[in-house]
This record gives sequence, structure tokens and C-alpha cells, in this order.
Amino acid sequence: MKTEKWKKSSFCKWDKDACTEVDGLDEDYVHVRNSRNPHTVVSFDREEWTAFIDGVKVGDFDLKTYQAMDAEEMMEQV
Repeated sequence: MKTEKWKKSSFCKWDKDACTEVDGLDEDYVHVRNSRNPHTVVSFDREEWTAFIDGVKVGDFDLKTYQAMDAEEMMEQV
């Protein structure tokens, strides 16, 4: 890693030390870590990172709640 400019989401609770941090957004690789364990870093190339962010934007990784399940998902639970 060239830089150490870790960024936290503006939605992160700043009074808690439990955030996902990102570095390298202007480089060939994007690095991700958990602020509770800053020595463990996962790196993604720009194509991988772009695919992930695109998935986040369309809801591919949204947490599911029982109320948010559609009828098909409910039937899978039976």
C-alpha cells in the first residue's frame, strides 16, 4: 500500500470503533479493513471494487429482514 489515508463512511458512528475503512481509492488497488482489527487488510483491484460498489448500489448486499422478504423467499423458509 502506498498511502495511509483510511476513510470511514459518513454513516459510521464516530463514537464507536467499529467501522469499515477504505484506502487507495485513487490507486490501482482499493484496500479495506475493519477499524477494530486494522492490521488485517483485504485488497481489490479497481474492476473488483467497481463491481462490488455497483452491487451495493442496486441492493445486492442489503441485509434481509423478515418484513422485507418477498413471497418466494418466505416459501423457501417453510
